[in-house]
Amino acid sequence: MQFIRSSRLTVLFVFILLCTIQGFSQSDSAVFEFDPEFDVNFDLNRNTRFLFYIGKEKTEQTASYKTKIGGGASFRLKPVFSLIDDEPNSDKRHRMVFGSFYEFSRSSDSSGTIAEHRIVVEATPRLHFGNRFLLADRNRIEFRWLGGEFRFRYRNKLRLEKRFRIGNFRISPYAHAEAYRDFHFDTWNITKFGGGAEIPMWRWSSIDMFYERQHCTTCSDAHANIVGLTYSLFLFRRR
Repeated sequence: MQFIRSSRLTVLFVFILLCTIQGFSQSDSAVFEFDPEFDVNFDLNRNTRFLFYIGKEKTEQTASYKTKIGGGASFRLKPVFSLIDDEPNSDKRHRMVFGSFYEFSRSSDSSGTIAEHRIVVEATPRLHFGNRFLLADRNRIEFRWLGGEFRFRYRNKLRLEKRFRIGNFRISPYAHAEAYRDFHFDTWNITKFGGGAEIPMWRWSSIDMFYERQHCTTCSDAHANIVGLTYSLFLFRRR
């Protein structure tokens, strides 16, 4: 049984690698982007969480990078998925999670400095089915003040993951796709697809490594190959 699980895991990672290589070869004009992030999550109680994060990513308007920092809260509804009680990210145990947070980012290039203030409201229903499969459908609304100009957009992200356990080692490979509708341009202007894996590090932290292929009709770069690395801490209040 352990050999079968290991073989399935190997096949899945080979598939993700092939998709990554294909993505890089699709367009010579695609830019490469590396997005690091550090998250701190604090569970106040079973249904309430606070989130703080800092990261770096490329801006959509120029070729420069921006530093972002943000924080907010999420609220979870019962019932919970008891099959994944050992998951560091307790959001995954709930069928519905509502969240809201504020983000500030700043980027600089030869033309000057651009600051963005962003207020986000989102809802994420989850469905647990089959043998450790978890499907999440994140719906996000963003109120943005970009260089003093107000913009509004909607984002929808689907993510399917499956949890594996090989001895004491746990890993959750996943695939995802996301679409953006920017009402400033009145069009669906950004699409992303990719995959990655979350690796729990003890009970209170995890590492998320992923690849994304991005297509954008309004960005400074129409195509991008994005590699991301997120380290997350999950803290909780002792009862």
